[in-house]
Amino acid sequence: MNKYSNSISSNHPLHQKNIITDNTKNEQKHSSDKKKTPVIVGSINQFNIHTYRIIGKKGEGTFSEVLKCQSVKDGKYFACKKMKQRYETVEQVCSLREVQAMKRLNPHINIIELHEIVFDRRSGTVALVCELMEMNLYELIRGRRKLLSELQVKNYMYQLVKGLNHMHQIGIFHRDVKPENVLLKDEQIKLADFGSVRSVYSKPPYTEYISTRWYRAPECLLTDGHYSFKMDMWSVGCCFHELLCLHPLFPGQNEIDQVAKIHDVLGTPSKFILDKFKHRNQAIDFNFPAKSGIGIEKYLPHVSQGAIDVIYKLVDYDFDTRITAKQTLSLAYFRDLREADRRRQSRVESKSRMSTEEVTPRKSTKRDENNNISKKQPSKPQDTAKPRIKDTFGSGKSQYGKTNANYLLKQAQQRQTKLYQKVR
Repeated sequence: MNKYSNSISSNHPLHQKNIITDNTKNEQKHSSDKKKTPVIVGSINQFNIHTYRIIGKKGEGTFSEVLKCQSVKDGKYFACKKMKQRYETVEQVCSLREVQAMKRLNPHINIIELHEIVFDRRSGTVALVCELMEMNLYELIRGRRKLLSELQVKNYMYQLVKGLNHMHQIGIFHRDVKPENVLLKDEQIKLADFGSVRSVYSKPPYTEYISTRWYRAPECLLTDGHYSFKMDMWSVGCCFHELLCLHPLFPGQNEIDQVAKIHDVLGTPSKFILDKFKHRNQAIDFNFPAKSGIGIEKYLPHVSQGAIDVIYKLVDYDFDTRITAKQTLSLAYFRDLREADRRRQSRVESKSRMSTEEVTPRKSTKRDENNNISKKQPSKPQDTAKPRIKDTFGSGKSQYGKTNANYLLKQAQQRQTKLYQKVR
């Protein structure tokens, strides 16, 4: 067991899978992925020529570049994330945090899907082939003048929180949620870029300079790496605000300016809250100037009070009272989207049941076999009336008490004959 797993009992379900920590080499022995992603060992150049055709470059980051490629086999388009770092073995590739995280998170409707992994043993290059999306949320609002509708942004944030809720339930937090890492296609949101993920159950301190500064929670700025999965929710609140007004909420120029920008909007926190940060960082002077804060409402005069309340819950300075992803999904603000989700899910389940019943024949029972026999040999319709039985005792009545017609006819003929003889 590695040093980050001490807080989990040995029978915890996450011990049966990979926990995303720094010591990924030891954890690889216990990996048990839900979905097997193929690792193709071969030349990247051969991969490009024989399997995929490179269309163009989508973007480039600090650690990777993203290419648009097309499958030669079926013509489908994919996004190829080519890592800049070099690796020596397949084991190193499989122990990458991003690879482990994507294997465990897939499949989910709001998580980018990993199609396959390509490793060039000679050059040490690794490429992750994922599904292709149209754009990210930053590209959606970059240079835009007309505001997005609140309903549209609300739908985007609901999907983003669903993806994060899935991550947190599995035991992973993202640490770099920002508009550039939230992808969009046909009004469907998918979370991407899992290179900075960590385990929810690992122990701090973590890396201090993680996440992009504008979306960094106060506990990331004011402590020596003592933060948790709730930092993701702070980032969601910043993204929510930015999509609604097309401007970042806390655009700090540096670490000190970032804290000042937060206090300008939210106000200086109370001594009770600041004391939670003090014992986690002895090098910072926490005697901040007192500010009341201008509030989020100043930047969002066109937005409903319900949306503003949600943002305040997400960017709560106190990480203990900050709302979680699961709690966010249960808010009254998202009730209509929750109900739409339930209706959609019920339709999918009903269609699935119908298709299963059509494909899978029902097992025949003994009753069905009897019915089939009766259909093959149809019997004559039986008379519901009780059958007449021959009068064997000369009483003129059957055993059911009914008079025998033949007997009565004979008596009538005899009386008529006697009467005719008298008349003569």
